[in-house]
Amino acid sequence: MTYETFAFTPHMPKLNTANSEVQNYLLETAKYWIEHFDIDAWRLDVANEVDHSFWKKFRQVCDESKKDFYILGEVWHSSQAWLSGDEFHGVMNYAYTDAIMGYFVKNQLSLQTMVATINQQLMLYRDQTNQMQFNVLDSHDTPRLLTETKEDKNLMKQVLAFTYLQPGVPCLYYGDEIGMTGGMDPECRKCMIWEEKEQDQDLLQFVKKLIALRKSWQKVLSQGSMEWTVVNEQNGQLILERRLADHKLQAVFNTGKAEIILDKNGEVLLANRGKVNETNLYIQEKGFMVLKV
Repeated sequence: MTYETFAFTPHMPKLNTANSEVQNYLLETAKYWIEHFDIDAWRLDVANEVDHSFWKKFRQVCDESKKDFYILGEVWHSSQAWLSGDEFHGVMNYAYTDAIMGYFVKNQLSLQTMVATINQQLMLYRDQTNQMQFNVLDSHDTPRLLTETKEDKNLMKQVLAFTYLQPGVPCLYYGDEIGMTGGMDPECRKCMIWEEKEQDQDLLQFVKKLIALRKSWQKVLSQGSMEWTVVNEQNGQLILERRLADHKLQAVFNTGKAEIILDKNGEVLLANRGKVNETNLYIQEKGFMVLKV
């Protein structure tokens, strides 16, 4: 082999994006797919290994080709350099969701550390950038969420609900909604299960309700303020409030071992492992409730 390659395979030669002929070829390719096939976005693999000057030209071509086009970069760490408004609209927000996984699933972070890390990540970017970030809990490069939770569906539901209440764009990896499992690549890339009888219908219905909640409260969850009203390390109680003008959501998560009992102060919109009477909320371990208050 007489040329440099990426990922040690002859099928992916390295291209010099500082070369004008290479630039023109790639930029014309980007423009071609937008104009001829009306695609809505480009997802850029290993985007941090291409120089910034090229991505600025790439952004300009995409913006000129289609209004409201979305450019997503695969960058695994904090990404201020790519998110100043002239390169990507968002990145695969691993630094953000790693904090969520690190606390809820992997038990590597304390509750306080997770909250502090999320706040730190939100402070790195403008509000409009946070609204466009791509929040992914699993992907073709990682074990599937249900496998990471050791097939604990209640924990999976809790993590999904928490993520869907965050700023940014929640990403659902195909098949997670019907209970697909899989370890590291290639196990996480198994074919989709289409036979309804082999799908987890309970999980599917939960995901549908979660998506409906996200759509109904889109402006609040995208643009609204965030306040951690309770972060209790001792009993694992976490309360997050999202507010925009007079619209307010409150989400209560029980990550501890004992049942949590709270005064009822709103309408329950979505819950798992929780029950309610006229005056109180009862939330079990790995349970949550989302309320309109």
